[in-house]
Amino acid sequence: MTARDDRTDGRAEVPGTTPSRRDRVSAWWAVLQLDLWQDWYAVPGPTGRAMRRELGANLLEAAGEPGGVPGAVRRLGSLRELAREAVVDTGGVRWGRGATGAMVTFAVVLLAQLVLASVYVDGLLAAGGGTGTLLGNEVAATEDGGGVSVTAGLGGWLLLAVPLVFLLVARPWRLVRRAVPA
Repeated sequence: MTARDDRTDGRAEVPGTTPSRRDRVSAWWAVLQLDLWQDWYAVPGPTGRAMRRELGANLLEAAGEPGGVPGAVRRLGSLRELAREAVVDTGGVRWGRGATGAMVTFAVVLLAQLVLASVYVDGLLAAGGGTGTLLGNEVAATEDGGGVSVTAGLGGWLLLAVPLVFLLVARPWRLVRRAVPA
């Protein structure tokens, strides 16, 4: 037994064939995509590892067939669907996904407000300074002797969007189960 035969990461080589570099990279890329979709759909760890190991071994085995690994990946179909089929929906609340969605929303809305405020302040300074309202927030900009003074608030968009995305993604209403008459 060689060191390459006892790997557990799905890259064990098939006896009698040596996959080309292109086939190995294609197999690695397919396993990486499957891993991404498994993370997206919250496939449990042991199930996901077994699927990735099996996919990697099967793709490297397909390296000797016509079309090689890229052809095998095309015949396999969508890796996203493969990952989605591995999920058993328990009907529970997805707190982790809700928190992730809320954090991403927070970052995107904050960045958008920062860019908009920057452009708005530039316009205020070009007009000689002053105050104005941007998306419900008061923004003030003044220029004095080589310095610039800017004040702006975060606004209600951030306070509205983050909890809304958290609730829509986490689906906490799944905690309340309806009694189904038998």
